[in-house]
Amino acid sequence: LRHGLELCALRPAKGNFLANISAEIKFCDWLQFKSTFGYDAKFWFNEDLYPKYDWTASGEAGETSKYQSSDKSFTYLWDNYFTFNKDFGKHHLDAMVGSSAQWNKYNYMNGNVSGFLFNEFSQLTNAKEITSLTGSMSEWALLSYMARVNYSFDDKYPSKTLYICFLQIKHGLFQLFLFFQLRLN
Repeated sequence: LRHGLELCALRPAKGNFLANISAEIKFCDWLQFKSTFGYDAKFWFNEDLYPKYDWTASGEAGETSKYQSSDKSFTYLWDNYFTFNKDFGKHHLDAMVGSSAQWNKYNYMNGNVSGFLFNEFSQLTNAKEITSLTGSMSEWALLSYMARVNYSFDDKYPSKTLYICFLQIKHGLFQLFLFFQLRLN
């Protein structure tokens, strides 16, 4: 449209890439080790162009402006654990001990510019004025340790205990996030 209000959403886009890979080692029939690595990447992009038009209700010509944003988030996961499962006569014992580590980094940038000479050349660097420009970055990490023990005698007296400990790393500081023990008899 040459006259009247016009908004062009140029390229709103988002994407996600998720991948996991695992390896398992069986040392013997009753002892195994498993390791899993995961990666999650997320991207968001947006561009909005508000072109200059010759006619307005007030009779003044508008000015071309543009908004552009970019967000990125990367999360890494690494799980490692041993499992033990063995019978000793009438006694049965199975156990798991392991750790899980996660790390995330997120950053974004967005800005508004105005005053393009031509609507066709609306790259951010071609604007006369930057009306706003913001951005930030954050990151976090979480380290978890867990253990589980199940015992039974002659399949009649089961006992289960679960231990979990979460450590959070934020701004270079370690924090004990949560620790609990759950016992089921």
